[in-house]
Amino acid sequence: MGFPNALWRNRIAAPEAAQRTLGWDQAFPLAGVRGWIHLFVLLQFLDLITTLVGFRMGAAEASPLIRLMMHAGPAAGVVLSKVAALGLCLISISTGRHRLIRWIAYWYIGLVIWNLGVILRASGRI
Repeated sequence: MGFPNALWRNRIAAPEAAQRTLGWDQAFPLAGVRGWIHLFVLLQFLDLITTLVGFRMGAAEASPLIRLMMHAGPAAGVVLSKVAALGLCLISISTGRHRLIRWIAYWYIGLVIWNLGVILRASGRI
């Protein structure tokens, strides 16, 4: 018993259809390495802003390493940590460890959400 006619046509047309479809990186720009790097830089900016807003509302820095950098001032310490994070991003790009950027971006997504929660708690909205 052979294939039904519609299934046979799909099997033959499949390679042609695959050539016409967009790749994952083209269909979803954030799926590529460049997109993760852009997201990483955006998250650094969001972490900087939410941390500084948190400081203005009376929150304290939880990271001991960042607290050490803050001896020059709160804003200077956080900016210094962002410069270090971007430097590590450049090192991971130059060594071909692009997956590391994605994992660190996940961490910073959680960190920005945490900062927003601290800001809402400090403002009395939670």
